[in-house]
Amino acid sequence: DSFGEMTGYPPEDILGANHRFLQGPETDPDRVSKVSEGIANNENTRVALRNYTREGALFWNQVDISPILDEDGEVTHYVGFQMDITERKAAQQQLETERAALDRLLERVNGLINDVTEALVRADSREEIERLVTERMGTDDEYAGAWLGRYDATDDRVTVVQRAGIDEGVLAESLDVTADTPDARTLRAVVEEQESRTVEEPTGSLEGIE
Repeated sequence: DSFGEMTGYPPEDILGANHRFLQGPETDPDRVSKVSEGIANNENTRVALRNYTREGALFWNQVDISPILDEDGEVTHYVGFQMDITERKAAQQQLETERAALDRLLERVNGLINDVTEALVRADSREEIERLVTERMGTDDEYAGAWLGRYDATDDRVTVVQRAGIDEGVLAESLDVTADTPDARTLRAVVEEQESRTVEEPTGSLEGIE
């Protein structure tokens, strides 16, 4: 009954039939050959096959086949088990995809760090450091563009001092941090976070100071 539920085939199509009827275009012939080799060598065999249900839906099928021996050590039968492992395979593939994406991200970050470090060594001034770093980030395929600005707390504005890959039509020379726009709200959050890091309460005692 479980086999029928997994594959969609009725008992009359299953009993006495070679289960090759589960195979299809995306079934790996090398994995199928492993099953035949295991039987020929009287070995326990486990393979994961891409099989098809009666309706043509793909599913991952774990097949376990083991020989049964008599008192003289001769093979008299084989016992086989099949289990739907589609969800497990999907989880593994998702994990592999995420791992590959993380590896690519780490490579990009390492490349960026190396290039920024080189810019710090090469530069003779703060302005050159800003220019080299902005150009590195803004002219590569990794980012759409990059810009660097300085915040003036007296008028709550950020003045753009360097840009790469972003023209003036997209980014003005000066940005009002108090404006009610998504960009301004993002800048304001950054400014507030930076201020909370730099403003510290005095910790030393003032006793004895005149």
